[in-house]
Amino acid sequence: MAEGRAAPEELFGRFTLPLDLSHRALGSRYVSMLDDHDNLAIAPQLRFGMAESSPERTVVGAGLLLFLLGIPCLYYGMEQGLTGPEPEERGWLPGWGVRDLAGDIYLREAMFGPEHPRELGGHAPDPSTPGFGPFGTSGHHVFDQDNEVYQRVRMLLRARAAHPVLSAGRQYLRALGRADGSFTAPAAGEVVGWSRILAGDEALCVVNPSATESRTARLHVDAGLNATATAFTVVANTAEVGGATKHPVGSTVPVLPSPDGARYVEIQDLPPLSVLVAVNR
Repeated sequence: MAEGRAAPEELFGRFTLPLDLSHRALGSRYVSMLDDHDNLAIAPQLRFGMAESSPERTVVGAGLLLFLLGIPCLYYGMEQGLTGPEPEERGWLPGWGVRDLAGDIYLREAMFGPEHPRELGGHAPDPSTPGFGPFGTSGHHVFDQDNEVYQRVRMLLRARAAHPVLSAGRQYLRALGRADGSFTAPAAGEVVGWSRILAGDEALCVVNPSATESRTARLHVDAGLNATATAFTVVANTAEVGGATKHPVGSTVPVLPSPDGARYVEIQDLPPLSVLVAVNR
Protein backbone atom coordinates (compact mmCIF):
# COMPACT_ATOMS: atom_id res chain seq x y z
CA MET A 1 0.00 0.00 0.00
CA ALA A 2 2.86 2.39 0.83
CA GLU A 3 4.16 1.91 -2.71
CA GLY A 4 0.73 2.50 -4.26
CA ARG A 5 0.45 -1.09 -5.55
CA ALA A 6 -2.23 -2.51 -3.23
CA ALA A 7 -5.68 -1.31 -2.22
CA PRO A 8 -5.75 0.08 1.33
CA GLU A 9 -8.59 -2.28 2.29
CA GLU A 10 -6.17 -5.19 1.84
CA LEU A 11 -3.96 -3.83 4.63
CA PHE A 12 -6.68 -2.53 6.93
CA GLY A 13 -8.50 -5.84 6.66
CA ARG A 14 -5.56 -7.55 8.36
CA PHE A 15 -6.13 -5.68 11.62
CA THR A 16 -8.53 -8.27 13.02
CA LEU A 17 -9.33 -8.18 16.73
CA PRO A 18 -9.61 -11.31 18.87
CA LEU A 19 -12.71 -11.15 21.05
CA ASP A 20 -10.64 -10.56 24.19
CA LEU A 21 -8.63 -7.63 22.78
CA SER A 22 -9.60 -4.00 22.33
CA HIS A 23 -7.94 -1.67 19.83
CA ARG A 24 -5.85 -0.25 22.67
CA ALA A 25 -4.71 -3.69 23.81
CA LEU A 26 -3.82 -4.66 20.25
CA GLY A 27 -1.88 -1.44 19.90
CA SER A 28 0.17 -2.30 22.98
CA ARG A 29 1.05 -5.88 21.92
CA TYR A 30 1.48 -5.85 18.15
CA VAL A 31 4.85 -4.72 16.73
CA SER A 32 4.88 -3.59 13.10
CA MET A 33 7.88 -3.03 10.85
CA LEU A 34 8.86 -2.62 7.22
CA ASP A 35 12.48 -3.83 7.36
CA ASP A 36 13.73 -6.92 9.19
CA HIS A 37 17.06 -8.63 8.51
CA ASP A 38 15.75 -11.90 9.99
CA ASN A 39 12.87 -12.18 7.52
CA LEU A 40 13.87 -14.76 4.90
CA ALA A 41 10.43 -14.78 3.27
CA ILE A 42 11.39 -11.90 0.99
CA ALA A 43 14.09 -12.36 -1.63
CA PRO A 44 16.23 -10.47 -2.17
CA GLN A 45 16.35 -9.02 1.32
CA LEU A 46 16.15 -5.31 0.63
CA ARG A 47 15.38 -2.17 2.55
CA PHE A 48 11.95 -0.64 2.06
CA GLY A 49 12.19 1.95 -0.71
CA MET A 50 15.12 0.28 -2.46
CA ALA A 51 13.08 -0.78 -5.50
CA GLU A 52 12.87 2.83 -6.66
CA SER A 53 15.90 4.12 -4.70
CA SER A 54 13.59 6.65 -3.08
CA PRO A 55 14.56 8.01 0.34
CA GLU A 56 11.31 10.00 0.37
CA ARG A 57 9.32 6.76 0.13
CA THR A 58 10.60 5.83 3.59
CA VAL A 59 8.68 8.84 4.99
CA VAL A 60 5.43 7.26 3.76
CA GLY A 61 6.49 3.98 5.38
CA ALA A 62 7.27 5.73 8.65
CA GLY A 63 3.85 7.40 8.59
CA LEU A 64 2.15 4.03 8.30
CA LEU A 65 4.21 2.50 11.10
CA LEU A 66 3.67 5.43 13.46
CA PHE A 67 -0.04 6.03 12.93
CA LEU A 68 -1.54 2.60 12.26
CA LEU A 69 -2.37 0.23 15.11
CA GLY A 70 0.66 -1.34 16.71
CA ILE A 71 4.01 -0.58 18.27
CA PRO A 72 6.14 1.00 15.53
CA CYS A 73 9.60 -0.40 14.86
CA LEU A 74 11.73 1.96 12.77
CA TYR A 75 14.65 0.01 11.37
CA TYR A 76 18.11 1.50 11.82
CA GLY A 77 18.86 4.07 9.11
CA MET A 78 15.26 4.44 7.94
CA GLU A 79 15.18 7.92 9.47
CA GLN A 80 18.14 8.88 7.27
CA GLY A 81 16.47 7.55 4.13
CA LEU A 82 18.94 4.71 3.60
CA THR A 83 17.76 2.47 0.77
CA GLY A 84 20.76 0.20 0.17
CA PRO A 85 23.26 0.00 -2.68
CA GLU A 86 22.81 2.31 -5.65
CA PRO A 87 21.53 0.58 -8.85
CA GLU A 88 24.87 0.90 -10.63
CA GLU A 89 26.61 -1.03 -7.83
CA ARG A 90 24.30 -4.01 -7.61
CA GLY A 91 25.67 -6.00 -10.54
CA TRP A 92 28.98 -6.80 -8.86
CA LEU A 93 27.90 -7.17 -5.24
CA PRO A 94 28.52 -10.68 -3.81
CA GLY A 95 25.37 -12.58 -2.89
CA TRP A 96 23.08 -9.92 -4.35
CA GLY A 97 19.51 -11.24 -4.59
CA VAL A 98 20.22 -14.51 -2.77
CA ARG A 99 17.71 -15.68 -0.16
CA ASP A 100 20.01 -16.77 2.65
CA LEU A 101 21.53 -15.42 5.83
CA ALA A 102 24.33 -13.75 3.86
CA GLY A 103 21.79 -11.71 1.91
CA ASP A 104 20.92 -9.61 4.94
CA ILE A 105 24.16 -7.63 4.60
CA TYR A 106 22.19 -5.43 2.23
CA LEU A 107 19.78 -4.62 5.05
CA ARG A 108 22.60 -3.87 7.49
CA GLU A 109 23.78 -0.73 5.74
CA ALA A 110 25.35 1.42 8.45
CA MET A 111 25.38 5.12 9.20
CA PHE A 112 28.84 4.71 10.76
CA GLY A 113 31.83 2.51 9.99
CA PRO A 114 35.29 1.57 11.27
CA GLU A 115 38.58 3.04 10.09
CA HIS A 116 39.19 -0.17 8.14
CA PRO A 117 36.38 -2.69 7.60
CA ARG A 118 36.86 -6.43 7.83
CA GLU A 119 37.39 -8.47 4.71
CA LEU A 120 34.18 -10.01 3.41
CA GLY A 121 33.71 -13.21 5.42
CA GLY A 122 36.80 -12.49 7.51
CA HIS A 123 37.51 -11.20 10.99
CA ALA A 124 40.65 -9.08 10.61
CA PRO A 125 40.54 -5.47 9.42
CA ASP A 126 41.71 -4.97 5.85
CA PRO A 127 44.16 -2.02 5.89
CA SER A 128 43.88 -1.61 2.12
CA THR A 129 40.17 -0.73 2.37
CA PRO A 130 39.15 2.73 3.59
CA GLY A 131 36.59 3.25 6.32
CA PHE A 132 32.98 3.41 5.26
CA GLY A 133 29.49 4.56 6.09
CA PRO A 134 26.52 3.50 3.96
CA PHE A 135 26.82 1.74 0.61
CA GLY A 136 28.30 3.95 -2.08
CA THR A 137 30.44 6.01 0.30
CA SER A 138 34.02 5.89 1.47
CA GLY A 139 35.16 7.32 4.79
CA HIS A 140 31.93 9.23 5.23
CA HIS A 141 29.35 8.87 8.00
CA VAL A 142 25.79 10.00 7.44
CA PHE A 143 24.01 10.63 10.72
CA ASP A 144 22.63 14.02 9.72
CA GLN A 145 19.95 15.88 11.63
CA ASP A 146 19.60 18.32 8.73
CA ASN A 147 18.64 15.50 6.37
CA GLU A 148 15.09 16.23 5.18
CA VAL A 149 14.01 12.60 5.65
CA TYR A 150 15.25 12.75 9.27
CA GLN A 151 13.38 16.02 9.87
CA ARG A 152 10.15 14.63 8.43
CA VAL A 153 10.29 11.44 10.47
CA ARG A 154 11.12 13.48 13.59
CA MET A 155 8.05 15.64 12.94
CA LEU A 156 5.85 12.53 12.78
CA LEU A 157 7.40 11.10 15.95
CA ARG A 158 6.77 14.32 17.85
CA ALA A 159 3.13 14.38 16.75
CA ARG A 160 2.66 10.79 17.96
CA ALA A 161 4.22 11.62 21.32
CA ALA A 162 2.07 14.73 21.77
CA HIS A 163 -1.30 13.15 20.91
CA PRO A 164 -2.25 9.89 22.68
CA VAL A 165 -5.06 9.33 20.16
CA LEU A 166 -2.39 8.45 17.58
CA SER A 167 -1.09 5.52 19.61
CA ALA A 168 -4.13 4.39 21.62
CA GLY A 169 -7.11 5.28 19.46
CA ARG A 170 -9.44 3.00 17.52
CA GLN A 171 -8.67 2.83 13.81
CA TYR A 172 -10.94 3.39 10.80
CA LEU A 173 -10.12 3.57 7.09
CA ARG A 174 -11.87 6.61 5.61
CA ALA A 175 -13.80 6.86 2.34
CA LEU A 176 -12.45 9.12 -0.38
CA GLY A 177 -14.62 11.71 -2.13
CA ARG A 178 -15.34 11.40 -5.86
CA ALA A 179 -16.16 13.97 -8.56
CA ASP A 180 -19.87 13.03 -8.46
CA GLY A 181 -20.09 13.77 -4.73
CA SER A 182 -20.03 10.16 -3.58
CA PHE A 183 -17.49 8.64 -1.17
CA THR A 184 -15.93 5.23 -1.77
CA ALA A 185 -12.95 3.23 -0.53
CA PRO A 186 -9.62 4.40 -2.01
CA ALA A 187 -8.03 2.29 -4.74
CA ALA A 188 -4.36 1.35 -5.01
CA GLY A 189 -2.22 4.43 -5.52
CA GLU A 190 -4.84 6.94 -4.36
CA VAL A 191 -4.66 9.13 -1.28
CA VAL A 192 -5.21 7.06 1.85
CA GLY A 193 -6.89 8.52 4.93
CA TRP A 194 -7.70 6.87 8.23
CA SER A 195 -8.85 8.04 11.63
CA ARG A 196 -7.67 7.20 15.11
CA ILE A 197 -10.36 7.92 17.71
CA LEU A 198 -9.94 8.09 21.50
CA ALA A 199 -12.90 9.32 23.59
CA GLY A 200 -13.89 12.60 21.89
CA ASP A 201 -10.62 13.06 20.01
CA GLU A 202 -10.22 12.21 16.35
CA ALA A 203 -6.94 12.30 14.45
CA LEU A 204 -7.09 12.10 10.68
CA CYS A 205 -3.93 10.64 9.08
CA VAL A 206 -3.47 11.19 5.35
CA VAL A 207 -0.82 9.74 3.00
CA ASN A 208 -0.15 10.46 -0.66
CA PRO A 209 1.73 7.42 -2.03
CA SER A 210 2.26 8.92 -5.49
CA ALA A 211 5.88 9.71 -6.33
CA THR A 212 4.93 12.24 -9.01
CA GLU A 213 1.54 13.87 -8.37
CA SER A 214 0.17 16.27 -5.79
CA ARG A 215 -3.34 15.27 -4.77
CA THR A 216 -6.45 16.96 -3.38
CA ALA A 217 -8.69 14.67 -1.32
CA ARG A 218 -12.01 14.87 0.49
CA LEU A 219 -12.10 12.42 3.39
CA HIS A 220 -14.88 11.41 5.75
CA VAL A 221 -14.52 12.11 9.46
CA ASP A 222 -16.75 10.92 12.30
CA ALA A 223 -20.13 12.64 11.91
CA GLY A 224 -21.04 12.29 15.58
CA LEU A 225 -17.80 13.57 17.07
CA ASN A 226 -17.68 16.43 14.58
CA ALA A 227 -21.36 17.37 14.48
CA THR A 228 -20.53 20.77 15.96
CA ALA A 229 -16.78 20.89 15.27
CA THR A 230 -15.75 23.55 12.78
CA ALA A 231 -12.20 22.48 11.93
CA PHE A 232 -9.30 20.07 12.37
CA THR A 233 -5.89 21.47 13.31
CA VAL A 234 -2.81 20.27 11.42
CA VAL A 235 -0.23 18.83 13.84
CA ALA A 236 2.17 17.32 11.27
CA ASN A 237 2.73 17.82 7.56
CA THR A 238 5.95 16.46 6.09
CA ALA A 239 5.49 18.69 3.03
CA GLU A 240 6.38 21.64 5.25
CA VAL A 241 9.99 20.43 5.48
CA GLY A 242 11.87 21.93 2.57
CA GLY A 243 8.94 23.61 0.88
CA ALA A 244 5.69 25.55 1.07
CA THR A 245 2.35 23.88 1.72
CA LYS A 246 -1.30 24.88 1.87
CA HIS A 247 -1.62 23.16 5.24
CA PRO A 248 1.29 24.19 7.51
CA VAL A 249 1.44 22.91 11.07
CA GLY A 250 -0.95 24.95 13.21
CA SER A 251 -3.32 25.78 10.37
CA THR A 252 -6.89 24.53 10.32
CA VAL A 253 -8.93 22.49 7.83
CA PRO A 254 -12.71 23.15 7.97
CA VAL A 255 -15.20 20.37 8.69
CA LEU A 256 -17.85 20.39 5.96
CA PRO A 257 -21.29 18.73 5.71
CA SER A 258 -22.25 16.49 2.81
CA PRO A 259 -25.84 16.08 1.55
CA ASP A 260 -26.15 12.61 3.11
CA GLY A 261 -25.46 13.93 6.61
CA ALA A 262 -21.83 12.84 6.71
CA ARG A 263 -18.96 15.17 7.58
CA TYR A 264 -15.70 15.52 5.69
CA VAL A 265 -12.55 17.59 5.36
CA GLU A 266 -10.70 18.55 2.19
CA ILE A 267 -6.90 18.32 2.02
CA GLN A 268 -5.61 20.39 -0.88
CA ASP A 269 -2.51 19.80 -3.02
CA LEU A 270 -0.87 17.19 -0.81
CA PRO A 271 2.58 16.78 -2.42
CA PRO A 272 4.01 13.44 -3.57
CA LEU A 273 5.18 11.03 -0.86
CA SER A 274 3.95 13.17 2.01
CA VAL A 275 2.11 12.54 5.27
CA LEU A 276 -0.32 14.88 7.03
CA VAL A 277 -1.99 14.54 10.44
CA ALA A 278 -4.80 16.75 11.74
CA VAL A 279 -6.76 16.56 15.03
CA ASN A 280 -10.17 17.88 16.03
CA ARG A 281 -9.26 19.10 19.53
